[in-house]
Amino acid sequence: MAGDWIKMRTDLYRDPKVCVIADILLDPNSPLARSTKRDIERDMSVTRNVTRNVTVGALVSVWGVLRHRGKRFGDDLIVPNCKVAIIDDLADIPGFGEAMAAVGWVTETTQGLVLPNFFDEYNVDPSDKKREKDAARQRRHRAAKATVTNGVTNGVTECVTVTTREEKRREYIKPPNPLSPDGEGGTSDVSGDPPKKVESEKNAEKVQVVLDYYRQYHPKAALQLTSKSPEYKKIADRLREGHSVEDLKLAIDGNHRSPHHCGKNDKKTEYHNLGLIFRDSSHVTMFIGHAGAPLKVYDDYQDFTKVNHTEQRGDGPDDLESDYSRSPPFGIAQKT
Repeated sequence: MAGDWIKMRTDLYRDPKVCVIADILLDPNSPLARSTKRDIERDMSVTRNVTRNVTVGALVSVWGVLRHRGKRFGDDLIVPNCKVAIIDDLADIPGFGEAMAAVGWVTETTQGLVLPNFFDEYNVDPSDKKREKDAARQRRHRAAKATVTNGVTNGVTECVTVTTREEKRREYIKPPNPLSPDGEGGTSDVSGDPPKKVESEKNAEKVQVVLDYYRQYHPKAALQLTSKSPEYKKIADRLREGHSVEDLKLAIDGNHRSPHHCGKNDKKTEYHNLGLIFRDSSHVTMFIGHAGAPLKVYDDYQDFTKVNHTEQRGDGPDDLESDYSRSPPFGIAQKT
């Protein structure tokens, strides 16, 4: 198996049992000697040292195969349904299995082959090897983490000075205030709020003031508008264009004094919705021009309810939905 390994003692070459196996293989009547004479028709001629090296190499092959094919039982290795003769095939040496049996390294039983004290003296279990590799990997990982400080690995270089960057908070510095009425210059102010946020909060307050004034005419109108609503955006746009809160209040007054928008039109419908009043700067200017006109006077309350309780959609000026109130608008007089 590629990349696999087995544990082998460095002094195995001088192990007494290896010497005994080498002597058994060198015997003129051994299976190896008879096989050699039969195949090449001459006597085997090899030194004892060479045979010992051959023995070590054959042991590595046999132990490596049997370790993966067998099962662990205590410190013994059990290879079921095998006989000693199979070891000859694994080692490619006739009589090698009998030689191992002669020194006690293998025993043949009815269950198969038994290699006594295999894991205690000669090798390790593959599962133990995996656990050892995992443990070694964990040790390396913990050691690597221990050597890391502030994101720099110790030992890489000791000449580099590590400087940590301090997190800075961005602050908005408000410019100096303009000259005060008494002629003294203003002082600079430091605030953590950006200018857009401050401006947005101020606009929200102004929009709410305009809405509160509109509710004097229409008490059932919304108490507040969200910043995403079309009416809120139109009021905020007119404020950004330079119109003051008082200008927008005058526009509301002018809308409620304009005869056409108070019902004197072909459809006899009133148009007082915020989207119309603050549609653009020209509408605001137009309604401011009507602010000085007299309030509409109804002949009786019934005429007012007749005009204001008829809901029509899409038929007002510029196809805007009409906004009707259920009670007489603020400041609109009734005949007594």
